[in-house]
Amino acid sequence: MKLINNIVELENYLFDARKEGKTIGLVPTMGALHEGHASLVKRCSEENDITVVSVFLNPTQFNDPGDLERYPRTLDADCKLCEEMGATVVFAPSVKEMYPTPDNRHFEFPPVSTVMEGAKRPGHFNGVCQVVSRLFYIVRPDRAYFGEKDWQQIAVIKQLVRHLKHQDCRVCHHTRRGRTCQKLTQQLACSRRACHRTYDIQGVKRERGLRQEPHA
Repeated sequence: MKLINNIVELENYLFDARKEGKTIGLVPTMGALHEGHASLVKRCSEENDITVVSVFLNPTQFNDPGDLERYPRTLDADCKLCEEMGATVVFAPSVKEMYPTPDNRHFEFPPVSTVMEGAKRPGHFNGVCQVVSRLFYIVRPDRAYFGEKDWQQIAVIKQLVRHLKHQDCRVCHHTRRGRTCQKLTQQLACSRRACHRTYDIQGVKRERGLRQEPHA
């Protein structure tokens, strides 16, 4: 398993893999990995030739600097777990590497991103969208894997990826009823104006099919 901290190095590695016809899966995380993450990494490694696990503590999704400061940093243990689950690459960039300049993009998908957790933590889901879209730019995955403990975050990510219309990407997650893998279209370039797009109510209703059921 490779540990990569540099975006260009990762892009070059994945470019060569893609030339060989290999499929690429992405598991975005903030580190401090646990059994839920392990199951996602294992599934990703079973379904793709290359499994990239990002370990990046994203500052733009924290409202309280104290929460960011207290968040555990366990990269060595995270790498060990990823290797045991079959990961090919752990991508662990610095904040400066991910955000060489401030990310001023604004993502909002009302009402799904503005109610409940979105109302309690203004800017949180915007930060999530910033880092997930950035990872999609870098990795260009065939499949991306997310846990479904936070159903609202999954709904926001689905709205984000549905809007990013350039290449096919499957957003995969676990549910109490088993595995789900939904094909969405992603665009790896998003204008600031387009990121303000409000989605139709039928799309929101479909997202509300997700229930607040925690998943271990």
